[in-house]
Amino acid sequence: MQNDYKLGIVIPCYNEEGRCKLQLFRSHIRDSSEYIFCFVNDGSSDKTLEILKSFQQQFPEKVVVCSNTINQGKAEAVRVGFNVLLTHTLSYIGFLDADLSAPLSEMERLLSIISDEKELSMVFGSRIISSNSCIKRTRFRQWGAGIFAVLARQILRIHIHDTQCGLKIFKTDLAALVFKDAFYTRWLFDIEIFARVKSVYGPYLLSKKTREIPLHFWNEIEDSKIVLYDYIKMPFQFLYLVLHINSGFFKRRFQENYIQKPAHFNKI
Repeated sequence: MQNDYKLGIVIPCYNEEGRCKLQLFRSHIRDSSEYIFCFVNDGSSDKTLEILKSFQQQFPEKVVVCSNTINQGKAEAVRVGFNVLLTHTLSYIGFLDADLSAPLSEMERLLSIISDEKELSMVFGSRIISSNSCIKRTRFRQWGAGIFAVLARQILRIHIHDTQCGLKIFKTDLAALVFKDAFYTRWLFDIEIFARVKSVYGPYLLSKKTREIPLHFWNEIEDSKIVLYDYIKMPFQFLYLVLHINSGFFKRRFQENYIQKPAHFNKI
C-alpha cells in the first residue's frame, strides 16, 4: 500500500558518484513525512546506481530508484521520474539537481508558494543576482542562460528571466500533461517545458498559472555533463524546436488522448 505524500521530487543522476550529496538528502528525508524522492540513474558508468540502491534500502518508503539502461539525457531521465511518481498519490511533482546547486530549503520555499496560492500550477526558480541573494555562477553559465532566456522570450513570446534553472514544481494534473510524451530536444527541454505549458493554458492564462521565483541561494557545481558535441548540436535542436512551435505542433499534440510509456528504464 502506498503512502500519501504532498510532493514528489525527481533527481536525475548521471555519473554522480562523487557529486550527489546524499547526506543532505538523508537528513531531510528522515525528518519529513511530506516528500518522496525519485532518483533516476541515467545509464551511469560509475557506481551511481549501486550507491542509490543502497540509499533506497535505508528509506524504502520515501525513496524510489529507477534506472535507464542507456544514457538518454536529463530530459528523458526527468520524464521517467515524473511518470513513476504519477503512480503515487501526490499534490505536486518537481525536479531538482542531484548536486543540490539549489538547496532543499529552496525547494521547500517554492512548495510553500505554490501551496498557498491555489491558482498557481507551476513555480520555477530563477537565478537572478540581487543584493538579497547568494547566487554563485560562472560567467560562462550565466551568459549561456541569458541567451536561452532571450531565445525563449522570442520564440514563445513569454517574459522569463531564467528558463534553465534546475528547480521546478508542478501541480500533478499539469505534470501529467507536460511529461506524458518524450521531449524532442535533449538539452533544451526546459524551453520545451514552457512551450508545452503554454500550449495547455494559452498565452493569457500562462502568466496567471505560472510564476518565476528568484532564488535566495544557488551554488553552481563545476564538472558540466555537456560536452563540445552537445554544444554543436544545440543550434540544430533549437531550430527543430522553433519549427515545431511555429507550426502549432505542441497545441495539436496536447489534444491527443493517449499516453506514451517511458522506454528503456527499470524501476528498482
